[in-house]
Amino acid sequence: MSDIKNQVKESLRKGTGRALLLVRENQDIDFSDLIFDACINCQAYDPQCQENRAEYLYRIIVSTKQSQILENKLVGELLNESIEDWDLCQLFSLCKIFALKGNVDARQNLYRRFDPTNCSREIHATDLIDLDGLEALAFIAEARGKCLQSDSSIWEDDHLITYTNESLSGTQALSFLQEKAINNNFIQAYLVAVNANQERLKERKSKDWSYDAFNQEIQAGHLSRFSAWHARLKQDDILKIAEDFLNEKDENIQQRYLKLFAGTKFPFEFDKLTKFVESNDESIRAHALKSLSFFKDSRIRQIALNNIESRVCLRESFEILSNNFEESDLDLIEKILLEINDDDEFHYLEFGTYEILENDRNIEICKTDKLINLFKLIYSKEQCSFCREGTIELMIKYQLLPKEIAEEAIFDSNSDIGELVRNMALQA
Repeated sequence: MSDIKNQVKESLRKGTGRALLLVRENQDIDFSDLIFDACINCQAYDPQCQENRAEYLYRIIVSTKQSQILENKLVGELLNESIEDWDLCQLFSLCKIFALKGNVDARQNLYRRFDPTNCSREIHATDLIDLDGLEALAFIAEARGKCLQSDSSIWEDDHLITYTNESLSGTQALSFLQEKAINNNFIQAYLVAVNANQERLKERKSKDWSYDAFNQEIQAGHLSRFSAWHARLKQDDILKIAEDFLNEKDENIQQRYLKLFAGTKFPFEFDKLTKFVESNDESIRAHALKSLSFFKDSRIRQIALNNIESRVCLRESFEILSNNFEESDLDLIEKILLEINDDDEFHYLEFGTYEILENDRNIEICKTDKLINLFKLIYSKEQCSFCREGTIELMIKYQLLPKEIAEEAIFDSNSDIGELVRNMALQA
């Protein structure tokens, strides 16, 4: 029994569908303590980016014999003020589901717990709109209008108005609030703030992405938004920037250029980039390695292998192997991944691993059984549901998705994973 409960606990932590399957298959075991803990403690690896787990947890709750006890207990916990931030966001959304299913206490507690000054108010507000539509929007607008009376600097935009229109097809949320505002000064204050901020957004000037603008930022030393520069610079500008880099004598400024060529292929020979690989500055070394990852050459491959052997700059070295891969590297990658016990370190290295596995040529030269084992290893260790989605996508792409993973993936906390697997089944 303890082994099964440990499996459920681990699955709940990761958000995989295995928890639901195990709960369904073992009705004689009481998992309510594990499920309750997962409901009041958000265990998503990065809750700001990942999908709210409320629907996932609800499916598990209703699969247990203790579902009503759990529901009542969780509805009561909503008023526990020690539950905050992402834990509260998850519980708030879960109680919204209970309310939608007819739980009157859940509905009352959602309104009692809603705090218009809370940093997570957007999530809580959309939950209320999901529950009660326009009337909830009016409640929220009035509550925020009251806050504006004491602090006019509070930022308000039209997100909730847009959300309501999209959620309730055919709804004119702004017109509804304008009508309410005739006899409600707080809603009027809210609408005034929304309109003022919309005008400010219109006045913002678009950023200059030209060669001259880039050069100014390089020289000033405050170059930012590198991924945006990668996408927006014209090829002619990249050539001029590369020439500037070759002519630059100041090493500090040279190192700034590397941040661009870490995401955009250097248009000349890579020799000028290699000296930075030996830098004592970890950031510079990493950018230099990334700049080399665009090239295929035995010397670059050896740099990557040396780093891997020394266990330094692993992600960047894996990225180099993407264009310089040999079949024997698969064993090396598996060995490294097995050694890693830290979730953050594994998550960081996953990105380098994907660079290799997304390359069709690399997959073609590998034995199928070794690839399946590597994918299983990655799936078993990753905590991030976005990364898990990427792993499932690759397994489906290469027709290497094991049956046991497909069966549980349908019930993953990341709903996109379930959709991927269902679509795969339909196309089979």
